[in-house]
Amino acid sequence: MKKKILKYSCISIPYILAYIGYRLCGLNISWALYYSFKVYGLGAGMEHTNLWLEFAKWTGAIVTFTVVLTLAKTIYERLKMSWRARGSKSCSVYGDNKNAEILLSNLGKDGIKGNLKKPYHSKYHIVMPDDNEEAVAFFRDFPESLIKKSKTVVCFKGISPMLLQEENIAGFSIEENCAGLYWKKYRPEKGDKIAIIGSGDLFDEIMKKALLMNIFAPDQGIEYHLWNPSERFMTAHPELDNIAASAKDKIVYHGGDFIKDHEMMRSMNRLIFCGSEKDNITDALKLIAIMPLKTVYIYGKNKKGIERLFRSCETTIINFGAAEDTLTFDNVVREKQTETAKQISEHYRIKYGGDTWEYLDVFKRESSLSAAEYFPVIQMLNKKGLSIEELSELEHIRWCRFFWINNWHYNKVRDNSKRLHNCLVPYSDLTDAEKAMDTENVELALSKEFTSDS
Repeated sequence: MKKKILKYSCISIPYILAYIGYRLCGLNISWALYYSFKVYGLGAGMEHTNLWLEFAKWTGAIVTFTVVLTLAKTIYERLKMSWRARGSKSCSVYGDNKNAEILLSNLGKDGIKGNLKKPYHSKYHIVMPDDNEEAVAFFRDFPESLIKKSKTVVCFKGISPMLLQEENIAGFSIEENCAGLYWKKYRPEKGDKIAIIGSGDLFDEIMKKALLMNIFAPDQGIEYHLWNPSERFMTAHPELDNIAASAKDKIVYHGGDFIKDHEMMRSMNRLIFCGSEKDNITDALKLIAIMPLKTVYIYGKNKKGIERLFRSCETTIINFGAAEDTLTFDNVVREKQTETAKQISEHYRIKYGGDTWEYLDVFKRESSLSAAEYFPVIQMLNKKGLSIEELSELEHIRWCRFFWINNWHYNKVRDNSKRLHNCLVPYSDLTDAEKAMDTENVELALSKEFTSDS
């Protein structure tokens, strides 16, 4: 609003100057108001002259030139973006924040600055609002016709992106995508000790994805050391200790200032700083200054800045969550992973019955997505020589962990309404028929349908 007021004030200055000049030349009010418009025609037909009118002519010429240039630029940009929208990966990005700007920059020639009042007919529409309320409001103003013809992807904060999964509409979470990308790229080893320091949505996702993706052996013994986890996280996942024990993993909770735990920090194979970018850098610098460490992973969007800041450190510093890695078309839209989840869901629907993807509840969608995220691990372990039976046991551990994370419990009689399941037991306690369900998912992961692109 302030910008509009300033713009119209600047445009009106030549007119006001001309009016004053004409009045000083003796013209009455009506004729002065009429002749003052001539200043926007580069002073054509202005018979009178004085300092006011001369200044009005020059400022009028500047305003006219600026308006014409702006109009030409607007038309050019509109034509350029309309042509760009024809591309197979053309994306209109909506949102006035840093993440939206970074994504738009990373998209390059495929990126289009979205405008709800005049949306382009691009193939994708990526909505990156500042809060979930803005995401909901987007659908109020966005043309339904464009949703039917293109794909819309909406960023959510602090809630499951699986809430929104329709034929041409999907949700995503920057923190969830970042956590999944981290563990896919930096897999731990058997017996590793990992410190996780931070709070908020990224901390939650890092821990959840660790338990669901880092399953390589039934006795792997990975230790996750958590410093000051939030009460919200602890309340939402009360069974973390039991979840970890399913693969001989361990979760250790620490309170107080982590910098004081010198010996504990030195024993860690890796430290993950996943709080705010400012705190991550400050805390890592303080810790590295007083003790030698093995490997430190620091979350931050500015990869070059972090690498330069820690360049002289003897400790191995690895940045994750960099803008060029996380805010990309593939990582935001993640069509391949979602499509895999849909195929898994459809496989079981055809064989055992149930609803199609669009009508599944959030839990079942997330269940298929969790299975899809673990498929690459199954394929990797299969190439290393693990048998179908061994992979089936690991798949069962993952399946149990997913249910436990979502607060299901064991009961002899299954009751979905109360989140009770009879298969939440060790793999060795399952019947042959129950083991066959895990084997079926392993065989699905190793089928040509899912390994042809890997």
